[in-house]
Amino acid sequence: MKANLLLCLLAATALVLSACGPTTTPAPQVIKETVEVPVQQTVQVQQTVEVQITTTPQPISVIRVSMGYIPNFQYAPFYVALEKGYFAEEGLQIIMDYGTEEDAVKKVASGTTDFGTSSGDSIILARANGIPVKYVMRWYNGWPTAIFSLKDKNITKPEDLVGKIVGLPGPFGANWVAYQALLAKQGIDPASITVQMIGFTQITAVSEGQVDAAAGYAVNEPLQLQAQGKEVNVINVSDYVNLVPIGMFTSEQYITDHPDTVQKFVRGLLRGINATLAEPDFALEAVIRAVQFSGGNARPGTKAGLEAAMKYWTGAGTYDSATFKETQDLMVELGMVTTATSVDDMFTNEFVDNAGVTP
Repeated sequence: MKANLLLCLLAATALVLSACGPTTTPAPQVIKETVEVPVQQTVQVQQTVEVQITTTPQPISVIRVSMGYIPNFQYAPFYVALEKGYFAEEGLQIIMDYGTEEDAVKKVASGTTDFGTSSGDSIILARANGIPVKYVMRWYNGWPTAIFSLKDKNITKPEDLVGKIVGLPGPFGANWVAYQALLAKQGIDPASITVQMIGFTQITAVSEGQVDAAAGYAVNEPLQLQAQGKEVNVINVSDYVNLVPIGMFTSEQYITDHPDTVQKFVRGLLRGINATLAEPDFALEAVIRAVQFSGGNARPGTKAGLEAAMKYWTGAGTYDSATFKETQDLMVELGMVTTATSVDDMFTNEFVDNAGVTP
C-alpha cells in the first residue's frame, strides 16, 4: 500500500513537471526535491527529468559609434559600461569605430555609423553645410584643448605666445578652432605668432625644441611629457573661452527612426560615466584590458591621464543654447562659418532628461 502510494506520487510529480514547460528546445536539469507522504514518513527522492524551458531572448541592436581617435583612456566610460553590462542591459551591442573627429560627422551623416563623439565646432560646421546632425548628450564639461610647452620656455599665459613658434596638427579639428578662438578672445594678432603644421607629433616637436609650444588635449600630450620627467606649462583654453564641449551626436533621421535606441544608448553611457567617476580603480583596469600597451610600464601614465580626464566628465548631461551661440558667433567672426544657423537645431536634451540617470 505504501509502495503503491509512493509510486503514484512520483508519477504525478513527473507529469506536473513535464506539463509546466512551453515548447522550446529541451534543456536537461537535475532536480532534487523532498516529497511528504501521508504515512508521516519523509522520503528523499533524486531523479533526472526532461524539463522544457522557455527563454525569450532580448532583441539585440548593433550600434556603431565613431570615436574620433585611437583606443585610449579617454573612452573609459565606454569600456566601463561594456564591462558592467550597462549597454547589454539595454539590448545594445556596441562596436567602437576608431578614426578621426572629421570622419565621425561624415560617417554618421552617411549612416555608416549610428553615433559619433565630437567637439561643438564639428556640429556647427556640419549644420552650416546643411548636414542634419544633432547632439543627444553632453559628455565633457569644458573644452579639453591646451597650449603646452616646456617650463624653461616661460609660456604661462596666452600673451607669452607672441613671437614664439606654435605647433598645430593642421588647419582642422578641435585644436585648430581652440587656438584661433584663444587668440581672438585675448585680442592677440595671429601674425605675431609663427605657426607650424606638425601633424600629431606634438610631443616630439616640443621635447626636441622644434617648436616653442604646441596644441593638444590637456589630458594627453602634456601628461605624456610629464611622464618622461619633463616640467611642463599648460594653458587651458577653457579658462579663457567658452566653447561647446565634446558630446555624443547622431543624425536627425536616426532620432526620428530609432528614438528608443537613442534613449537606451544615452542611458547606458551616462551610467558608464557615473561608474567611472565612482570607481576609478575599476575604470583604470577596464582601460588596461581594452587598450593595448596601456598597462605595465605605461600604467602610471594611463592612470594620470584618466584622472585628468575625469575632471572633464563631472556633470555630464545637457547642453545650453548660449554656449552654442557664443561658439558659432566666434566661428563666423573667424571665417570658419559663413552663415549662422539655428543653435536650437544643434542639440536636444530630451534623451538626457528622460534617461532616469542623475549625471
